[in-house]
Amino acid sequence: MSSPPLLVARGVRRAYRSGALGLGRAKDVLGAGLDLTVQGGERVLIAGPNGSGKSTLLRVLAGVEQADAGRIELAGHSLATRAGRRSLGYAPDGCPFPMELSARHLIRLSGRLAGLDRGEARDRGDAILARVGLAADASRQLGHYSKGMQRRFTLAQAFLTEPAVLLLDEPTDGLDAQGFGVLEALLDEARARGAAVVLASHVAALACDRIHVLMDGAWAFVGAPDELLDAPGGLLAAYAQLARPGDRAAL
Repeated sequence: MSSPPLLVARGVRRAYRSGALGLGRAKDVLGAGLDLTVQGGERVLIAGPNGSGKSTLLRVLAGVEQADAGRIELAGHSLATRAGRRSLGYAPDGCPFPMELSARHLIRLSGRLAGLDRGEARDRGDAILARVGLAADASRQLGHYSKGMQRRFTLAQAFLTEPAVLLLDEPTDGLDAQGFGVLEALLDEARARGAAVVLASHVAALACDRIHVLMDGAWAFVGAPDELLDAPGGLLAAYAQLARPGDRAAL
């Protein structure tokens, strides 16, 4: 008997309202009622052009934004529960952390917020900073880091607790040469321990088991990577073919 999936999303919708105080007309970003299931040890890529809703979807799956409809379960727990949230590691796009704090302070704070005791937060924090090549710079403020170092820190806090579910938004954006090797090693380790990994990227060049292409808030393609990447004309042509005629100018 196969194990139950570690990430289950059903009928997820998200809309934003325009205008002052959000009182204007609602615009669907994820309007199709998205379903997504990811097994342990599986790596799923959410691909699509910029503005297609990838980051919104990951923020909703991570609980950073609340879905307008649908349900989300992580490792058998509702996202609304503490157990569900603690099973999650999330790396947002960029590095949205207080730039005036040191990497050591922030990584330990992340551990405490994730439920680790003080000693474990210290030990795991020091270990993951060394793992991503930031041990020598751990006392420096994030604002003094290069963009590549900031990106490595963002990955470090996502992998800190060895979570069951990992959500990584544009994980290669801004990475330096050292960071690419670090990311691949962390992903391999996550697969080996049976974590479910979801990557979001506007380029579909990341190794994965399955690709979901998001277009205009709906799945335009779900399948094996070679079915999309081997399409005549390459990835851009595949996006153009999947998009609605009115969307093609944005690709």
